[in-house]
Order: sequence, then C-alpha cells, then structure tokens
Amino acid sequence: MLRMGTVREDASASISDGLDHTKFKDSVDVDKAVDIVQMFLEGYFTRKQEKLKSMGQEVSIDQIDDLFEDCDAYLQELKSVFYK
Repeated sequence: MLRMGTVREDASASISDGLDHTKFKDSVDVDKAVDIVQMFLEGYFTRKQEKLKSMGQEVSIDQIDDLFEDCDAYLQELKSVFYK
C-alpha cells in the first residue's frame, strides 16, 4: 500500500527530471510552465484528496494507477499548450 503524501511528492519531483527544454515553444518561459504544472498537480491532488480519504490513508496500486491515468489526461492538454 502507498501513502498519498508519498505519491504527491514523487509526482511533483519528477516534473523537472530530464526535462527537455528544446521541446517547448519559443514563446514559453519554461520555469513558469513548470510552476504551472506544479500548481496544477497540487490543485488536482487537493481536489482528489477527499475521494482518497474515503478510501483510507492507504490506497492500492490500482487506485493510484487510475488517479495517474486521469491526471495524465490533463497533463497532455497542458503539454499541447507548452510544447512545439
């Protein structure tokens, strides 16, 4: 079982790991784009926290996979805004 706090920290930390700056549109400030993604993730997980609390502090891998799949759909939208 995973703790939700750990999942949130891992997601936020992985944003800038291996970030390829050449993929961003020339007009995009990469640091601000990263900040926007981090703010999105914080807001996303805050909104989902109530649902996760109803499942208990510990959640299964399958539940985390579902959460990340949903989150990834939003991140793909942001990617289309920031990337070339």
